[in-house]
Amino acid sequence: MAHDGRSAVQLAQQCAPDAVVLDIGLPDIDGFEAARQIRVHSSQVLLIALTGRDGDDDRDSSRMAGFNHHLVKPVSIEALSALLA
Repeated sequence: MAHDGRSAVQLAQQCAPDAVVLDIGLPDIDGFEAARQIRVHSSQVLLIALTGRDGDDDRDSSRMAGFNHHLVKPVSIEALSALLA
């Protein structure tokens, strides 16, 4: 687990995870920038955006940053589990 964007990028590079659940509103760099940086090192990782925003522009921003999925808070454990299965 990481508490900011830069740490999330570093951890993803070190651990090579199968999936990353990434909040958009992070201190330092936001989740969009963190996703772009993670994508540079891993095109195969499943990236899931977690956010309070659900507009079309927000979903477009997630897609353009490299996220595979865009989940809006509060997220059900069933929805998250289905994506990770």
